Amino acid sequence: MINYCSKCGSNDIIAKESYKVCNSCNTEFYDNPKATVGVVLTNNNKVFLAKRNINPGKGQWAIIAGFVENTETSEKALIREIKEELTLELDADSLEYICSKNHFYTYREDTFRTLLSVFVYELSDDLIPRIKINNENSECGFFAISEVEEFYNQGFLYPDNWQIIQKV
Repeated sequence: MINYCSKCGSNDIIAKESYKVCNSCNTEFYDNPKATVGVVLTNNNKVFLAKRNINPGKGQWAIIAGFVENTETSEKALIREIKEELTLELDADSLEYICSKNHFYTYREDTFRTLLSVFVYELSDDLIPRIKINNENSECGFFAISEVEEFYNQGFLYPDNWQIIQKV
């Protein structure tokens, strides 16, 4: 949220349709989304979900996702997130892009826009025993689509994940 102009210090900020402008010096400010990535991990027609142990979405089942750092590509960020959250080292060449989604992400009292780029990755059977979740998640598992739909219907699935999973 922009309350003061970073160029002249004025608090005379006017909201336009897709940006804000300082009424004193005409500096324009754009509220671009933060880049995020997610992956639908699959194995034998089942979907991997982790139960979030932190907010936002604490207690909800979700795909693995996270923020893209300044020097990363989407693929590199996703491979890092998978390694951090599941201790798996995967090959970025096997990621397949499926969609993007606009989100609002709330952290503490701040809510901001994100643009989530989503990929799918088929895990081989030999990788499954190597999965070890970190403290961001309390449990994990592979679920049939019917089970994931039930999580969604009961409100136990992180927002927008059902729409994403249906694209796989």
